Amino acid sequence: MRACDVLVIGGGPAGSTAGHLLARAGRDVVVLERERFPRFHIGESLLPANMPLLERLGVRAALDDADCVTKFGARIVAATGTPSVRIRFADGLLPCPPSALQVVRATFDEILLRACARSGADVLEKHAATHAKRDPNGWTVRVRGGERETEIRARYLVDASGRETFLATSRRTKQMAQKHRRVAVYAHFSGVPRDPGPDAGDVLLAVRRDGWLWVIPLANRTTSIGLVVQGNALRQFDRTPQDAFEHALKHTPALADRTRDATRISPVHVTSNYSYESGSAARDGALAIGDALAFLDPVFSTGVWLAMGGAETASAALDQCLAEPAKAKVTLATWSAAQAQTNRYYWRLIESFYTPEFIDLLLQPSDVPLFRSLVPALNSVFAGVGPGTFGLQARLRLFEMLQTFHRRFNLQPRLDLGSIFDP
Repeated sequence: MRACDVLVIGGGPAGSTAGHLLARAGRDVVVLERERFPRFHIGESLLPANMPLLERLGVRAALDDADCVTKFGARIVAATGTPSVRIRFADGLLPCPPSALQVVRATFDEILLRACARSGADVLEKHAATHAKRDPNGWTVRVRGGERETEIRARYLVDASGRETFLATSRRTKQMAQKHRRVAVYAHFSGVPRDPGPDAGDVLLAVRRDGWLWVIPLANRTTSIGLVVQGNALRQFDRTPQDAFEHALKHTPALADRTRDATRISPVHVTSNYSYESGSAARDGALAIGDALAFLDPVFSTGVWLAMGGAETASAALDQCLAEPAKAKVTLATWSAAQAQTNRYYWRLIESFYTPEFIDLLLQPSDVPLFRSLVPALNSVFAGVGPGTFGLQARLRLFEMLQTFHRRFNLQPRLDLGSIFDP
């Protein structure tokens, strides 16, 4: 039976980052990945907060060679085309890299996984964990590779299985967010024009009353375009998701001209974008990271950053646990509490984004000095800066107060965003 210090289930950004850093620290690590890379995946927009970690992993040169697109911010626009606001990462309240990357996930994930293997981790592709059992000395995990089944012993287990949520499914701890039961419909296109100059790589987000659409420039003049909408609204449309997607592109003025001459070069993919939480991040010597811990609505493009950032702190916590077993319980409890705090922070921001008041104030910024002082805080949020300092938190709370006042007193004109399914 193969034995190791840490067994990581899943070779995506979270799993490959955890395996990489633990192996670099001298730990015996096995990473299981049920697919063979490269493989298609969504979640193509990184955040500036990602960039220092990519440098630490030593993969930045490989990403530059892959012709990843550089983005300096994002443009958020009402579906009608006006008003709009441009987010500039460089103008954030807290220090952060001024740019990030748009990546083809098949390429990005493979770069991370190969770097993980080079660091010394034992990476096993086409191997899936099928069962895990805890005992006082660690974990025994049953693994299927092809038609062969084996078992692996590990002192600690890291669940980076993504939306498969290996541990939460077996423990029945997965809790769906009832207000965020959305569906994403998306595809890749060629022939989509880009903004001129340094804005060419920025994300475009078109907002409607009942959903939003993304436009993400990728390498080789490819563009990722997607629709996010409540599942019940899509069902009421009573046509296929592909029909709904094409209808939304054609009838959203902010995108209609941009996509009129575009050619779809991939199948239309449909993903249940339901948000959920999976309970405690650490329990019984097992840690959940990335989407295996929680899936948050993708509107802030936080998925990859939260997965990789959580993996980095998880690997440091596990390294400390292996070095000082007597302190392991406290170490993991502290790490788990920090993960819960970060997730609560983003849940609150996402809840705020889906209110009409947030969009009204975001797209129609006031010249009042008080409001202008909040703009850098919002730029930091969109750059991926976490809970941060008191100054950042205070500004975000103030913005929430302004939303409350706007709800009562109409501080700005009310925007008519229309429905995705308007004729």
